[in-house]
Amino acid sequence: MDDEEIVVAMLSLTAPGIEGWRVGKERTEWLVESITMEPIWHSNAPPLGYFATLPLPDVDSALREIDRAYYQLKVDGVILHSNYDGIYLADPAFEPVWRS
Repeated sequence: MDDEEIVVAMLSLTAPGIEGWRVGKERTEWLVESITMEPIWHSNAPPLGYFATLPLPDVDSALREIDRAYYQLKVDGVILHSNYDGIYLADPAFEPVWRS
């Protein structure tokens, strides 16, 4: 990054995100707890930012991940797809996510 004069880089999970990881609620909970970028941080690392990926359409898990991502991991933002299993972001089911 220094050689190319890049000041900051952002890391994020791209489409299809965690879409293919559907293997039951317990597994989803484990994935949410284990997905972290922490191993890339060290004292001489270049300035890196990153986005958390929410485990939607599981709203309860998404809310826990929002809390963990912003307050524990200090992410720069979250990734949202336009729909999850055909449920679009404007659906009332996702309202708790918007309120958080």
